[in-house]
Amino acid sequence: MNKYQEMRLDTLNQPCFNTTLMGVLRGVMDYCGIPVSDAMIYGGTGHAFLMNIHRELCPSGPYCWNAGTLFERLHNFGIRFVDLGFFGPDSSPEQRGRVEAEIRSLLDQGVPCALLNLENQLIAGYTGDHFITLKPWPGHDFPPGTLTFGSWVEFGEAVHCSFYAFRKAGEVNEAAIIRDSLRDALDLYRTPEHVSSEPYAGGLNAYDLWIQAVRDGHGKSHGNWWNAMVWGECRARAAAWMDELGVRLGAEFRDLTDPLGANYRMIAKNLEVVSNRELGENKKAEILLRTREIESRQIELLEQLSARYSRYTQ
Repeated sequence: MNKYQEMRLDTLNQPCFNTTLMGVLRGVMDYCGIPVSDAMIYGGTGHAFLMNIHRELCPSGPYCWNAGTLFERLHNFGIRFVDLGFFGPDSSPEQRGRVEAEIRSLLDQGVPCALLNLENQLIAGYTGDHFITLKPWPGHDFPPGTLTFGSWVEFGEAVHCSFYAFRKAGEVNEAAIIRDSLRDALDLYRTPEHVSSEPYAGGLNAYDLWIQAVRDGHGKSHGNWWNAMVWGECRARAAAWMDELGVRLGAEFRDLTDPLGANYRMIAKNLEVVSNRELGENKKAEILLRTREIESRQIELLEQLSARYSRYTQ
């Protein structure tokens, strides 16, 4: 095994977000000098409006969905997403060696890379016999801060890894970000099957699975806590994005952005309550049912906002 001198993208960092994919994108935006808010990243990629729930509240919900449209939306931010491939436990040494060489070459060019193996992590460089992977939660043993060349020993038996790169490829298109954000939000409510599939569900159907899973005895599980933490963070960012749109678009949009923001803020607070491991399951189901009703009212408001914005930009 060749030993490599240390190479690191010194200004590449990953913030402490529950939604680690958004932490990766925040780090990429900062590294590339793209001046956008957290709310715009969540809202402009559609993630602020996403929900994906496993029928038994598996903590995999935030990861096991089709992110194709989200990665396409990075174009609006001036970023080109590059898929470097998926590698399972049966991937050969040759396959691993090729992707490792490609990642080292990209890093040498100053191109940030990332991986998803249980969590999303930025790859900040390499040294000796391993990649330097950024930890979204400093001070925790998981996920690991290294990836050893060839063996990927840090993954243990759970090798289900995707690698990505992000190239700077243009300028921010604010109008397209807003337009696509509203369209994607509506699509996630109307046709969630485009991103979620059995045994998961998205949109309002996600609440139905969540409520049933709580009633089936999964309400005190790690999965309930983690899903509530991730989707609650997303709805808090959705609220902030509506606030930002109210400022960007002006007073003539505030009759829609204000209630949307207030409702998403309430949803986020409700999901924070649901994350409490000690709260009774009947109470959790009741809160989720009320939260589903609040979320359902967002659809008409988003339709009006999207239509008004379309007329505004014509």
